[in-house]
Amino acid sequence: MNKVWPYSNPTETYEYYDFPFCKPKTVMPHFMTLGQVLRGDRLVNSLYPMHMKRQVPRTVICQRPMSEMDILKFKSAIDQNYMFELFVGELPIDRPFGVKSSMGVEDAEAPERYFLVNYLDFIIGYNEREVVSANVTRELNPEHLVDITEWKENMVVQFSYSVHWTPLPHIPPSQALELQLKSTMPHGHSNMDIHWLAIINSFVLMLLILSLFLLIIIRVVRSDLSRYLQIPDEELNAVEEETGWKLLHADVFRAPKHRLFFCSAVGAGAQLTSMMFMVVLVGCIGTYYQRGAVASAAVISYMVTALLGGFVSANLYQKLGGEKWAWNIFITALCFMGPAFLIWSFLNTVAIFYGSTAAFPFPTILLMFAMWACVTFPLTVLGGIIGRHRSIKQAQAEGSPFPCKTNKLAREIPACRWYQSPITQMFASGFLPFSAIYIELHYIFNSVWGPRIYFLYGILLLAFTMLLLVAGTVTVLFTYFHLNAEDHRWWWRAFCSGVAVSVFFYLYCIYFFLQTGMTGFLQCSFFFLYSLLAAHGIALTLGCVSFYCTYFFVIYIYSRIKAAATRALISQQICVLHGACREDPRTCPHQASTSSTTVVMAVERLTHNVLRCVVDALKSAQLSQAKAAPAAVLLFEPCHSLIQEHGAFAAATDRRRRLSFTAPHWRRLARLWAALDAVHRLNKAERTCTQRELFYRAISDCRELFGSQSVMDRALRDAVGALQVGRPHLGILTAEKGLLAGDIAFKDPSAFASLAAQGSSGTSISESMLKDDNNIQIGEKAKVVLVVEKDTIFQHLLHSRLLAALPMILVTGRGYPDLLTRRFLQKLHRIAPHLLQLYLGDFDPDGVAIYLLYRTSCEQLRLLGLHSDDVKKLPVEAGVSLSKRDHTLQASLLRREEVRRNPLLTDEIRSMTRKFELEALHAAYADEGMALKFIPDKIKASSWI
Repeated sequence: MNKVWPYSNPTETYEYYDFPFCKPKTVMPHFMTLGQVLRGDRLVNSLYPMHMKRQVPRTVICQRPMSEMDILKFKSAIDQNYMFELFVGELPIDRPFGVKSSMGVEDAEAPERYFLVNYLDFIIGYNEREVVSANVTRELNPEHLVDITEWKENMVVQFSYSVHWTPLPHIPPSQALELQLKSTMPHGHSNMDIHWLAIINSFVLMLLILSLFLLIIIRVVRSDLSRYLQIPDEELNAVEEETGWKLLHADVFRAPKHRLFFCSAVGAGAQLTSMMFMVVLVGCIGTYYQRGAVASAAVISYMVTALLGGFVSANLYQKLGGEKWAWNIFITALCFMGPAFLIWSFLNTVAIFYGSTAAFPFPTILLMFAMWACVTFPLTVLGGIIGRHRSIKQAQAEGSPFPCKTNKLAREIPACRWYQSPITQMFASGFLPFSAIYIELHYIFNSVWGPRIYFLYGILLLAFTMLLLVAGTVTVLFTYFHLNAEDHRWWWRAFCSGVAVSVFFYLYCIYFFLQTGMTGFLQCSFFFLYSLLAAHGIALTLGCVSFYCTYFFVIYIYSRIKAAATRALISQQICVLHGACREDPRTCPHQASTSSTTVVMAVERLTHNVLRCVVDALKSAQLSQAKAAPAAVLLFEPCHSLIQEHGAFAAATDRRRRLSFTAPHWRRLARLWAALDAVHRLNKAERTCTQRELFYRAISDCRELFGSQSVMDRALRDAVGALQVGRPHLGILTAEKGLLAGDIAFKDPSAFASLAAQGSSGTSISESMLKDDNNIQIGEKAKVVLVVEKDTIFQHLLHSRLLAALPMILVTGRGYPDLLTRRFLQKLHRIAPHLLQLYLGDFDPDGVAIYLLYRTSCEQLRLLGLHSDDVKKLPVEAGVSLSKRDHTLQASLLRREEVRRNPLLTDEIRSMTRKFELEALHAAYADEGMALKFIPDKIKASSWI
């Protein structure tokens, strides 16, 4: 047995045995989840014994003497349509206490009589040994009822039950709970067509609104940006009659008032937003049919997302220059839980006064407090510390987080018109997003405040996404109008635009309450206060989303314009490197020799031309045309697949970038020049080093520019693209990854040493092997170069008798090959074109992708295996199902032009329903069968693609 409640007041729940029913001698509570406890469930044992497939005729379980107070209690419950809930296994059943009827009354004007349900006729469905259906006869015949209209002295009510078992093999046990809930749900599917029609109508309306607003924003903002970018800096400060958002560049990023509470609210909103997404997404994967599952998922999601809330709050607070970071984290942790605790304390006190099961048990209170104190709060603190330190590091590496500096004195704000007032904005930004969800609210409220189960989480995800999109778009639009009115106080207004939706939400709560029959102080207090708490959560959620949409929009538009006090409009569009090449084609870097002296000259020439162009541009700034673009360095993006044997630069002709001399690129330009300086000194001294060594040298000179290895790597890519010189010729060495073995020898230093006699795990392919053609000697018996995908198979073949039985050269790139390995294969083909180059890899999309990567620079390479015919000989258990990533890569390979031109390769890729690795082939062939039989047989049969 579980609980009882008035049908109109679903929150006013009481224990089943608080009413004068028959109860066992010892009432034993059953295990309940956290969500069940939170929704007021109190599961206890009953007096209705049931055994699997055992039919029970009508059996009396007890005869309960009734006092006059007991009868009055039952009659009051029947007047209020009290329901009780019980569970048969995991399947819930709810039924009314009784009915009021004129049955058996001959006088039509006589009052209705009270009948109590005292006989439960259970009909249990089973599938093998599992209960898949449970029901109690809904048709209340006189045999199920007892008349309790008038109390009589020594009155005794007899309670009985019966059990009938019915086989239901068509109902699987996994769907039993779902079907049980849908069958007992009042009006569960009668209005689904209306529901879908309303959702589609709302979705189309929101798309139209969203498209209209995006069109207005894009057209107006682009027009303003193009207009402002044409104003010279000397005129920009002098044009006082000019109005618009451009004039606020020195005030728009001024920290808002009460930034401590502002950042805390944004952080709490980010936490609640991520929590809602997690709950809805889990519902999309598997609907919450278990009672209380939504509450459990919400509590757990709120706990784990505390890290994000602390991070967002502290990161934003540090950017705004806040100093009380400890208070910021503490208020973030209490921003939602503080009001929630106050509301819960009051409602829990009311529930205790009424004796309702809606009051939390003391162990549950301790558990909830422990979860907040031991998990949620520490995660908030940890996220806050991470967010604060990240903001500090970004400030040290990049300077100010905002594109414009802020003046010490704030700009005077002119008076606004009525349509620019906060009230107008709040109304519009609240009503339009609310129209995206008001239909869905009806179904959600019927689930929260009624017996129905909500299971359309896909529709809810769609409605929630529409709500966020429309709220963010409307807020951005009104913020733009607000900035055009020369009012820089957008921070709180953007946040409050999302808060306005919660006002309409609470008004809808009042409307919903008036449509129901809820009565009593307990139910009304629960409804209005918990609705107020939900409105508070919606305010934080949509406030955070609206603010961040506006924040990124403001950052975007102000980072695309020039600050009047810090920029100079350049007169001509100058491509420095391209200009240098036109003046002297003989000194073009990609046509230069590969000596260190040439690299030094290329760096010096690039620096000289850049400085000359900048000085000339500054001198002629006043004579420049309005549409002139700033000077820039032209960066050619290197094509990593089209590598050259000698390491020369190979440009991706469709990818190039102009690195302009503007504020957003200043730090990147500084890093480029620091990298060029390091390369210049390296080549001037005729020395080499790795990228890691270059990074450590750079941070010793300018630590503030290079915070990590990735920053140095990007600067080196810019240097390669600017000079158009291959990385090996800059003196920057690549880490050695590939291995080599077999019938090949290298001169070291004056005598040839065979690799077949060196070591037992292969020799690394190094840069020195590519310098001179005369230092390589290939054995006369070698006919094949076998490129193996994996190092494990390479080692197995190296330790087998393959090289003795079939002289060859073994090469492996250890997975996806590096540049050195591919360059070595190119050189090997050039000096020994008679060698047949074959590739042996896994039968999966990755194996083919690696083969195609080799082929981009080694067109002579052929695919020896594994083929579909090879894997057919292997047991099915040796294969593994393709993952989602494998399917994506497989589809991508089939779209590639080089695959479509090769029908055999296309068929191989399409036949990959399972992936087979080379290790499976090795295990299938006993001992050295793979080395001595499989590979030689395929080579002799010319079985390659």
